[in-house]
Amino acid sequence: MPPLPQRHGSHLQVVIVIAIVLTTQTARGNIAADDNVRERGALCGLIELANGRAALESSDSQLGKDMADLLELNMSLADSSWLDIFRQTDAREKPRDFPEAEFREHKDWPGRWPKWKTAAESLLKADGQKEALTKHKLQAMTQEQRVSIRAAVARITAEAEAIESLATADAPETHLLNDEKLKTLLNEQIYGGNPDAEPPAAATKLFTSPTASNRAGYCDGTTQTNAAKTVTVALICICTADQSKAGSEQKACEHTTGLTTDWNAASAPPATVISQAVKLCDLKTKHKLSAASLESRLAAVTGLIARKSGQATLGKTINGACTGKEDGGMCVKYSNLGTGSTDKVTDIPWVGGLSAIATQLRQHEEAVKIRKEAARQLKAKKQLVQALLYTERPQQIETAKHDKNAPETEKVTKNCAVIEKATECRKNGNCKWTKETDETGKHCELNTTAAAQQATQAGTGGTQTGKKCYYHTKKEACEAENKNVKADEKSVCGWIEEKCKGSCFDLDKKLALIGVAL
Repeated sequence: MPPLPQRHGSHLQVVIVIAIVLTTQTARGNIAADDNVRERGALCGLIELANGRAALESSDSQLGKDMADLLELNMSLADSSWLDIFRQTDAREKPRDFPEAEFREHKDWPGRWPKWKTAAESLLKADGQKEALTKHKLQAMTQEQRVSIRAAVARITAEAEAIESLATADAPETHLLNDEKLKTLLNEQIYGGNPDAEPPAAATKLFTSPTASNRAGYCDGTTQTNAAKTVTVALICICTADQSKAGSEQKACEHTTGLTTDWNAASAPPATVISQAVKLCDLKTKHKLSAASLESRLAAVTGLIARKSGQATLGKTINGACTGKEDGGMCVKYSNLGTGSTDKVTDIPWVGGLSAIATQLRQHEEAVKIRKEAARQLKAKKQLVQALLYTERPQQIETAKHDKNAPETEKVTKNCAVIEKATECRKNGNCKWTKETDETGKHCELNTTAAAQQATQAGTGGTQTGKKCYYHTKKEACEAENKNVKADEKSVCGWIEEKCKGSCFDLDKKLALIGVAL
């Protein structure tokens, strides 16, 4: 049987195939272009929040301003005697600190006084009350209306103070952040503090003291000893090639030209090494930051930390090392985060720090939510003041007139008492001479019957006759004033709360009901 024909070159082809396979396997074993591009993107997602580019997604409410407005409005309606207790003795237009000796019996006043004092400050000036009423669009209010809604506004303000007090107890100032504080917190974890320039020019704040003057001393260790304490150092470790590189290590994070300056890890990285790594990130775009969005960015990084027996690494490693060379690894290594360890990824300083900031953001967001709801209620109460003014005007005016009666009676009483001649006393229709045997002396007194009739006419605008309701001490006598009132007419007097009162609407009682309904 003749031999089978030979296929020339077949052995050579096999050799070539084997060589290609071996070359490919060798290449895959080294650091190649874009090996760390995912890690770079995740770390940049954190660095991009630094130096004021992140602003709070939710800001504080106007709770304090709304409360201050209500306190000012309430005080602008108050009697002058109330404003006077806030005046300094030697500077009448300036408010004083809480005088404990004068008001010791008011246990809650020390805590409330600072806000009252602030509200009183502008009102103590010559035109302060007028300006305050103009500010709150109540400048057209008459004195009668002002007096009549005073009690209601005081009650509304007290309710508002209670709402604010509860809100600030549940959401204290310490739970709130602002953009500047957020910037400081983020910079601490990303740059080791607020940098003088960005990218930072020096590595002093970026690292803790290295365990050795080599790449492992800066990028390798336990979560406690690893010198890479900031996000920026993690980026430098995974993206910057060692000075003794032999392949494409410099392209691990950027495949086109790579990072042109290598790092001699005998010392900390210089400004050029820091700058080229940080500039891989977007340092221009602004971001709104919430707890959820920060947690999402952080999870994008921690999800790339590869745990294995005896260690965990962020970035490509060939043999478990992070040397910055193609046959070692471009990574950050944590020797105590292996699969058998009980240590946590949040033990990494910058991971734990950013996680704590997310917790602070969530606390801030909850506090803002509470305060915004309280502010909404305070705005409703401010609107209620306007509603009281315009919906209760007829009753207010009538009640305000009644408020003037008692002082008028007191005035008449004093006028009678100063008369010392019988002829003058008898001429005064409101007075009577009590000692007929003498023509002079202190014998002139108030004629209660005449005064009552005058007070009734004043209180009803001259449209009612008869005795003043509040002079009656018995229910029968009080109700007898209504004997000539027709069915469709308003009563003259009414027996209310064991007293005889005028038939005009009892504003204080109505306002109390309004207060309960709020």
